[in-house]
Amino acid sequence: MRTTLPFLVLFLAAASLNAQFWTTAVSTSPNPATACGPFNLVIDGNKPATNYSLTTATALVVGSTINVTVVYTSAGIGLPAITPVNYNVPVATVPAGTYTVNVDYTAGGNLEISTWTITVDPCTTTPCSQAPSGLTSNANPNGSVALAWLPVSGSIACRIRGRLSGAIAWATTSPVFGIEPTSYIIPNAVLTDGATYDWQVQCACSLSPISITGWSATANFTAPTLRQAAASALQVFPNPATDWLQVASAPANEPFEIIDILGRSVERGMINGPIGVQNLPTGWYTLRIGEHTTSVPFLKSEEGTFVP
Repeated sequence: MRTTLPFLVLFLAAASLNAQFWTTAVSTSPNPATACGPFNLVIDGNKPATNYSLTTATALVVGSTINVTVVYTSAGIGLPAITPVNYNVPVATVPAGTYTVNVDYTAGGNLEISTWTITVDPCTTTPCSQAPSGLTSNANPNGSVALAWLPVSGSIACRIRGRLSGAIAWATTSPVFGIEPTSYIIPNAVLTDGATYDWQVQCACSLSPISITGWSATANFTAPTLRQAAASALQVFPNPATDWLQVASAPANEPFEIIDILGRSVERGMINGPIGVQNLPTGWYTLRIGEHTTSVPFLKSEEGTFVP
């Protein structure tokens, strides 16, 4: 009987502490005011016996109340020693304000509730709140131009818009997707030797809901002069074009072809007046006419939403 008494005392002690869970501190990480997104409630507390283990910890936001449910396994036979615990509970993005946090413990059929208060300050920075910066450009040996900028934290896509320096309208490329994109290549086929271009970049952190930066400051580059111009008086206007493209000094009934930035033929026909480009997406194009060996680049300008 003497050998079983300590065991019974231990068992009874564990049973008597079965419901003694409590919270000692509730804090947030990261700070919602600077993260401006989902965060964790960091809960410090105690459990009454070493053999309890955390099963789940969930949070539900209802108005200005955050209900946290913490579920532990039921205690069996174990050392009835008070043991500190610490765990994170994910919380969805919430508006600024003061919140009541109810922490409910469930273990072995017992339930204990403690109430805490947290304050979420107004968001001071948001993903994609800063426009891209650090714009640079470099000419490649093949005549293309590499554009680069500093990464925008949290961005998933970026797009470029450009124009011949002095022009009014911009032409905008399709987005480049990736993890914080930082570069874009302009092929030599869409550049005029020695011409100077203005360009800007804009990035997105989310497309649903939409979250985009403003346009960056304007940078410029000069297209490298790597090719001899053919004896051609061809001119196109307006450039950038929106709906129609006029071709000066081109004979009537000359065949033409429009090539996109990827080298694909997107339009063919005969010169019989202005060429309609209203159905072309925004971007850089090359116009080829008859037997001319020099490409005539132009920009199609049509501002649109930030979508692929």
